[in-house]
Amino acid sequence: MSADVSFLIKGDLEALGTKDSPIIINNLQKDQPFGTFAIIGKFHKANVNIKHLKISGGSESTVEGIKFLGQMSIHNANVLANNIHITNSYSDDGINIRNSNIDIRNSKFSNNLFDQVDLDFCEGIIESSDFLVKPVEASVIANGDGLDLSGSRVNIVNNRFQYFSDKAISIGEESTALLNNNNISLSKIGVAIKDGSDVYVLNNNSLIQNKEDISLYIKKSFYSPPRLYINKGLTDYRLTINDGTIEELDKNLMNNIFG
Repeated sequence: MSADVSFLIKGDLEALGTKDSPIIINNLQKDQPFGTFAIIGKFHKANVNIKHLKISGGSESTVEGIKFLGQMSIHNANVLANNIHITNSYSDDGINIRNSNIDIRNSKFSNNLFDQVDLDFCEGIIESSDFLVKPVEASVIANGDGLDLSGSRVNIVNNRFQYFSDKAISIGEESTALLNNNNISLSKIGVAIKDGSDVYVLNNNSLIQNKEDISLYIKKSFYSPPRLYINKGLTDYRLTINDGTIEELDKNLMNNIFG
């Protein structure tokens, strides 16, 4: 795609590559990003099914009066994504998904300029995926998060997060998240819990060599304090509590929320 060119789909998308023949979307000229590759369900949720798709070299754009913040942007959809690779964006987000149901698995999000994945008002699961930046780029990507949740409810299972100079996982604006069997390492903050969010952290997560493993605070003053649910007596994590509470993990409550 040429510089500043955007592609907008208003409705369903089925894009099914294979391991040996993936679908590839990138910028035509080096250092000249295209706009955005965007999908939106205008009158009802679009059905988006993507497999073995690689996208890189895009930015963000306003198309038909709608601001799309990721080189791949999906609004108002049911999203099934398996084996996708989102990399080297010039935009706020590598991929931005809004107002959607998500099922993202076996994917890789790497070396995007700021946030790797941004989910706004989404519900679903992210499983068996990698969120990475190169170590030499960590100091450059000073504001970037691996996974950024706002107003969302997400099951985060069996993923790997490494080398984030800000937050590997940022959970805010009254989100609810379950962290299960993730590896989070070599980042400034492993998990940031803020602004009225509730986060359940099982004891099979590995948080290693982060400056802070888990940090609780209020960023926007009109939100209530966040809550961390964790197994009683689990003290191996480096915890920083500026605002918020820690409560014993309630498995019945957790199962009611996440099934």
